[in-house]
Amino acid sequence: MKLDIATLLFIFCTTSIIQVIVIYIQTKINRRFNGTKYWILGNLFNVIGIFLILIRPFISNEFITIILANMFIILAQILIYIGIAKFLDRKVKIRIILCMFLISIISFIYFTYINNNINWRAAISSIAISICSLLISFELLRYKKNSIRSSATFLGGVFTSLGIFHIIRSISMIYLDKINSFFDQSIIQVSVFVISISASYFCSFSLIIMINQRVSAEEAASQKKFQLIFETSPDFIFISSLENGTILEVNRDFAAGFYKEDLIGRTTISLGFFKNPKERENVVQVLKRDGHCENFELEFVKKDGTTIVGLTSSKIIELNGEVCILDITERKKIDKTLNVLSQAIEQSPASIIITDINGDIEYVNKKFTEVTGYSYEEAMRKNPNVLKSDYHSEEYYKNLWETILTRKEWRGEFHNKKKNGELYWESAIISPIFNNRGDIIQILAIKEDISERKRLENELKRQARTDGLTGLSNRRHFMETAEKQLLWDKNNPKENAFLMLDIDFFKKVNDNFGHAIGDIAIKMVADVCKETIRRTDILGRIGGEEFAILLVELNYTDAVKIAERLRLNVENIKLFDNNEVQVNLRVSIGITKYNAEEDSLEDLMIRSDKALYKAKNEGRNRVVS
Repeated sequence: MKLDIATLLFIFCTTSIIQVIVIYIQTKINRRFNGTKYWILGNLFNVIGIFLILIRPFISNEFITIILANMFIILAQILIYIGIAKFLDRKVKIRIILCMFLISIISFIYFTYINNNINWRAAISSIAISICSLLISFELLRYKKNSIRSSATFLGGVFTSLGIFHIIRSISMIYLDKINSFFDQSIIQVSVFVISISASYFCSFSLIIMINQRVSAEEAASQKKFQLIFETSPDFIFISSLENGTILEVNRDFAAGFYKEDLIGRTTISLGFFKNPKERENVVQVLKRDGHCENFELEFVKKDGTTIVGLTSSKIIELNGEVCILDITERKKIDKTLNVLSQAIEQSPASIIITDINGDIEYVNKKFTEVTGYSYEEAMRKNPNVLKSDYHSEEYYKNLWETILTRKEWRGEFHNKKKNGELYWESAIISPIFNNRGDIIQILAIKEDISERKRLENELKRQARTDGLTGLSNRRHFMETAEKQLLWDKNNPKENAFLMLDIDFFKKVNDNFGHAIGDIAIKMVADVCKETIRRTDILGRIGGEEFAILLVELNYTDAVKIAERLRLNVENIKLFDNNEVQVNLRVSIGITKYNAEEDSLEDLMIRSDKALYKAKNEGRNRVVS
């Protein structure tokens, strides 16, 4: 057979098919690791691409034999790169390979249909292959796990060499080795396929070795893990012959009270291990029938003669029988305690949260999900700050963390926000959880929804300072607020005025129209007062039909104008009884000027009260100072 390009293509195609079959069989014999399916698919694409090039002399369709062929070959290299990256548990550099693929395809189209240039097409193909090869070698050479490090390093060297060769080939195609046909017998062209065939053999050889090395490493790790579990398990574990009960292996806990060496080779019957030997026969019968048994409750005799109740699970293995024995007497006590604690936490009327030392949630109980609206899954690994409503300052939370990290318990309240945006109050006790060495390992928060309590507290506070009929400040709250304002004014002298207002002939209103109408009259006068004065002024109901107003930072002339306007507004109130009879309302107002250097609130109230009664004596429905 003549060693021309067509022959090399045929050999390359054939070897790629063989590699697909071998890698597929290898993965089926062992097990499919991440990435192996990409290796198989990559080699298949390589076969398709080579085949399309091979039939180029017989088909004139350039799209199939040039564009599609090169597309399959480049995709083959990309898939092999993805396969190796996934096999090594590396992140695939998807942006790089996607950009490279799109640029390659656009370039092939350009140098086929617009500027037909076979040298540039060959160079582009080599550049794409070199990029993939160098990406593969980069992932392989930086792999550090000892299990496949040697084969990964070797394969990394192969792909590095392949990448460098294709860089040289791309330069040669552009500047040196000009060809007129893909099948020209140039040194570079022949070298491409000889090196590619050799590299593919090395690649398959190394991949198979890596699979086997990884299988061996995982089996060794699994055996080591099994041995560790076997030896350190708190349960009784032994391996014995299915037929005669000869003990082949025991763990340390099982050997408690015995020397392990004295147990190996002896039978469970000769040791008198089963209180009732027939129980073992029953277990063996079930094993022979089903291949396994679970949770058989048996009685065992220890070396010291004490009897324990064990929960036995058994399974037939290649060594005949493996029997796992749990000390159910002690186990039941532990399980009962844990179950009670678990149920108590889960059914607690308080929200319970456990976080790590960074504040990330590791557990929430049912009450937490009911109160906040976050499900258990939504809450996991979140930080409790998702509940923050920005009501509290950063200093508040800083104090919380400082308290906990100094190993103390923190108590306080939060104004938090539910998942649906609703605000609520909760009291909280937050404390650190310590391990046996005294290190803080977790943080426990027990929280109770106190929204209703807060609402009642606020309502009581409101009732304590508010007049129930009008909604204005009551006498006590009015005087507290006015005292604070006057105290501030003494240090920052401002002009103020004080008014006392009383509804004229209010007793007649009650007597003639009833107390219900009287109450309406008081509320309407209160509303007129609120509408007439400014927001900065202080208004309160200090008696039955008597009101007081502190006009803040207002000169006396303007204060008199407001008082007069207030009198007129009350006079214009339209109030009718049930018979449509109008109730005429009038007010008398006493006003006095505030002297910051001399006056107290009591002085103002005395002077304005005298002015009020002067207004009444002079005929009512007037403002008097």
